[in-house]
Amino acid sequence: MRIADTVALIAGGTSGLGLATARHLVKEGARVVLLARSEANGEAAVAELGTDVIDDGSHVSSHVISSFKALFPHVRPDGLYVVEDLHGSYWPALFGGSEDDLSDPEYTVGFLKTLVDGVNHEEFLDPGARPSQPTDSLIRGMHFYHNLAIIEKGANKEGSPIAELLRQVSRP
Repeated sequence: MRIADTVALIAGGTSGLGLATARHLVKEGARVVLLARSEANGEAAVAELGTDVIDDGSHVSSHVISSFKALFPHVRPDGLYVVEDLHGSYWPALFGGSEDDLSDPEYTVGFLKTLVDGVNHEEFLDPGARPSQPTDSLIRGMHFYHNLAIIEKGANKEGSPIAELLRQVSRP
């Protein structure tokens, strides 16, 4: 069976037999996507294998954000990090979400909105408009669908000639 250049989605791929399978498939040239539920096991597995990640955890915002911060740095260059079941960000009774401040970065969707600002970090005219984040130059793009966000890892250092010109013009 030819494995090279195929895509494998592995549930439970952060430990045990799933991790052993992921290791074998990566060695054979497959692109592996791990369904990550455990931040500790997930971080070690993603760091070792350099895979894509689908966050398939608890849907509690603090867990989703913590997992992203731990796992995203280890996603392979040009890889994907997928957050599913975004509804937990809005539902207080089941997942501790909130409908009060939809931009609050303590909740998954509000946190993802801060990443959108990071994708556009070179467009801010005032360097103090927002604190820079480690992900600003590492997230190339983001895509949102119903209850799903896809984050593309890649270089985000294109520059902004028009923003640079506007900065120069506005300097005293």
